[in-house]
Amino acid sequence: MEPDGALRLENSRVVHLAGTSTDHRGDELPAAACHVGVAGWDARRMHASNAPVTCCRCLRLLAARQIPARIAQTALF
Repeated sequence: MEPDGALRLENSRVVHLAGTSTDHRGDELPAAACHVGVAGWDARRMHASNAPVTCCRCLRLLAARQIPARIAQTALF
């Protein structure tokens, strides 16, 4: 997955910023940047996505890094 890409976990509608996590051997593995679901996760549950990031935690991480993100706007009417 690309560094500032996006991913989904299983069938969730929430889109996370792609990041990395370190396993017990010290190897870096792809994971959600907000580290949701990292404990006991299975890499086969992650799927790359071209959709805009919708995870609130990931959006805060993007804002802190001042990286523009494609944010999904829900129609109000």
